[in-house]
Amino acid sequence: MGSRARTAEALGNASGKAYAGAMSPAPKQAKLTAILARASALALASACGDEPLAARAEADAGTQAHELDFDAVSQLDAQEDRQAPEDIARLGLHEVSLPEVSESSGLDTASTPLDAGQVWTPLIAARPYGFRLPVQYDPAKAWPLVILLHGYVESAPFIDGWLKIGDEVDSQSFLLAVPEGTKDQTGVRYWNATNACCDLFANKVDDVGYLKAVIADMKWKFHVDPKRVYVMGHSNGAFMAHRLACEMADQIAGIVALSGVNYAEASACKPSAPVSVLQVHGTLDPVIAYLGGILPGGVYPSAKASTSAWAARNGCQEKPSADKNLDLDLLVPFAETTVQRWSGCKGGAAELWTTWGGDHFLKPKKDVAARLIGWLQGHPKP
Repeated sequence: MGSRARTAEALGNASGKAYAGAMSPAPKQAKLTAILARASALALASACGDEPLAARAEADAGTQAHELDFDAVSQLDAQEDRQAPEDIARLGLHEVSLPEVSESSGLDTASTPLDAGQVWTPLIAARPYGFRLPVQYDPAKAWPLVILLHGYVESAPFIDGWLKIGDEVDSQSFLLAVPEGTKDQTGVRYWNATNACCDLFANKVDDVGYLKAVIADMKWKFHVDPKRVYVMGHSNGAFMAHRLACEMADQIAGIVALSGVNYAEASACKPSAPVSVLQVHGTLDPVIAYLGGILPGGVYPSAKASTSAWAARNGCQEKPSADKNLDLDLLVPFAETTVQRWSGCKGGAAELWTTWGGDHFLKPKKDVAARLIGWLQGHPKP
């Protein structure tokens, strides 16, 4: 048995039922043991032929993530400023639950017939995607387009069913495309986003090329407004949204990144134009830590560092200002989400919504989807 086969077998023994539950049509209380950390540790260990290391990674699965004492935004900022890169908390190994949702089943499927004149169609034929149109769609009018990207382990029906973005298509008048990542050697869907997340087996899938093809296909099928193309992603999908903003700034007007950040190295992201960025992150996220962390591919930045880097790229003022708190999470009492907004931007925007006490999966209130889409709609390209 090859090293990667052993990895898949070990991962299956450790959490096969959890993965099966997470990918099933109705994930009832699906438990994902070490959703990224165990998979990545085992993948790297097996790829290097280090069976003792793989065994140790499995034995360490009970290790808990660091816990942080959050008293105020200023205290968190001060702690972040003092933190040396080598001291950034590593991803915790513990159980994470996918929320119980009614997965979306109302997506149409796009599988464009091959046409030699359309260079993107082989990608779409190989990897069809789901989409939704508003009932009032009129091809004579240009429409905003939102690309919705699921996280590691998740699926298109899951993220659409969880965030309810598709429910806003009619009321907020936009086109929605919901593609899926490819499956890795453990059968888990992922995006090849930043160096940190989440091409654990170094498959080097060209997901930037694929998502360019999705956008091109939607533009070919429907009347898409080129100044209003947006991306929203969760976790690994948020990392991917950041990468698209870095590499497709000429096409992407804005992104919403939930529980996932950009490259740690500013030099890795050189957008050709300003992009509006909204970062939404829980302070108690045990999967992608609010203060930043380390994954097998490298370090990832804190939520604030990721957002402030976009503020610098967009020519915004150095320090953000605070706006009125928001109430986004059903599981956290009161208006738990602080808003930090960088002003004076020469182009684009930069905003950080910090959900105090929130974890990796926001339990969204009914108006959250409308808020997120509304934010994007308010930030078209000039």
